[in-house]
Amino acid sequence: NATNKNVIWISSDETVATVKDGKVTALKPGTVKITVKTEDGGKTAECVVQVKAKIIRVESVKITSAPQDNTMEVNDEFAFTVSVLPENATDKSVTWSSSSKSVLSVDDNGKVKALAEGTADIVVKSTDGGLTDKRTITVKSPVVNVTSIEITSKPASNKMTVGDVFEFVAKVSPDNATDKTVKWSSSKTDVVTIDS
Repeated sequence: NATNKNVIWISSDETVATVKDGKVTALKPGTVKITVKTEDGGKTAECVVQVKAKIIRVESVKITSAPQDNTMEVNDEFAFTVSVLPENATDKSVTWSSSSKSVLSVDDNGKVKALAEGTADIVVKSTDGGLTDKRTITVKSPVVNVTSIEITSKPASNKMTVGDVFEFVAKVSPDNATDKTVKWSSSKTDVVTIDS
């Protein structure tokens, strides 16, 4: 039954929060003291309010770059990239992992190295929400190109008699060439024929 129950509201930092008729509006992260004071007698009460930044949740995670055809050769390296949306998400951090560390290794930045032949999944996971995306990568042995070819077995003096049969031999170098297949042909099949 106090005669004058009117009060005055005060914010210690109106850039952090404002107060009007007891209604507080948060403006930016920080700490502010809200004080209420009676007109009659100047009695006060206080409340400390902490304003936190608004948390914007991650809605999607997508790997945006991966090796062409999702294949790599042993010892190849590739820097995967990821898109985390929305752009203004509060926590856009991610973790990377490999389903087979003996086939593919991956570091904290999404850099992948092919270690051995096989297939493995590279998985990216958002810290916020645990959303994931993955790419299945096949690792192959590196292609070793042919550097030279030489006929190592041929008739003496390069001469044959009608009816003779001779098996030519070709050496493909290097020995570890990926594709050592050769094709034989004769420039005049009415004089000499040769099979595969």
